[in-house]
Amino acid sequence: MTIPGVKEDVLDILLRMKEVVLKSHSAQPQIGRLRVEGPATVTTAYFELPSEVEVINENQYIATVAAGHTLEMEFRVERGVGYRAIEKGKDDGSALDFLQIDSVFMPVRRVNYSIEDARVGGSLEKDRLVMELWTNGSITPQDALSQAASILVDLFTPLKDITIEEMKKIFPVEEDPHGQIPIEELQLSVRAYNCLKRAQINPQEIGAVYIGSESHPYAVKPSGTVLIDAIGIGPHVHVADFEFACKAGSEAMFVAYSHVKSGNMKYALGIGADTSQGAPGDALEYSASAGGSAYIFGTENV
Repeated sequence: MTIPGVKEDVLDILLRMKEVVLKSHSAQPQIGRLRVEGPATVTTAYFELPSEVEVINENQYIATVAAGHTLEMEFRVERGVGYRAIEKGKDDGSALDFLQIDSVFMPVRRVNYSIEDARVGGSLEKDRLVMELWTNGSITPQDALSQAASILVDLFTPLKDITIEEMKKIFPVEEDPHGQIPIEELQLSVRAYNCLKRAQINPQEIGAVYIGSESHPYAVKPSGTVLIDAIGIGPHVHVADFEFACKAGSEAMFVAYSHVKSGNMKYALGIGADTSQGAPGDALEYSASAGGSAYIFGTENV
């Protein structure tokens, strides 16, 4: 779309208007006007603005008007935050008479920071934060940093006084339906079923599985993932394998016991599978002998 007597077409003018930086001191939308008779090189200095609005760069180029022609337009000035796409602007019925463009409300152009050692009392004990800010001129770097700090404080202040009870009211904990499945319906092996049934433990209540093994790299090692599927543990369970470490089996037992002792869960399964093998290079290098044990730690001294 072109305008008679104007060098630029409508799209070019809209893109240049998008780059214009204005500063509004009013919370309400304001209307600016432009009327220029040619010949003239139109810049932002020709803008007719309300007293609440000021233009940052009066030399910014808009268009060129030929002799005998006139360029006249109105534009809408608003305050905002961040970036607003055309689609959101269309929701405002008062703006339907205007050609829509994306709105950029971000005065900070670029930010750079570095962290340096700060010497305090002759020793390096603190860090110094060095920040560099570039803005579009509608706000000073000092004000931009101050407003950013205020936003962060406002966002984190509610976390100071938050309690677990309040969180439970906002996000009630739903009972896991899997935890109500009877042990008879879990399709366990006969051996696993008899052990758990005798101890009156539902595997769905086991909150963690820790396996410790000093296995040789080529030996078959226990896997927590396979185990929880085999005896029906879960579905929300913490699994960890302690491998290739001295006393890994003891470590697995200790971690499982600690979780139950601290009240984090009702039951925890600890398995120790320690393996010994021949020294590297001899005929027994890939042979191994193993021994192991498994305990379910619980609040009822299982």
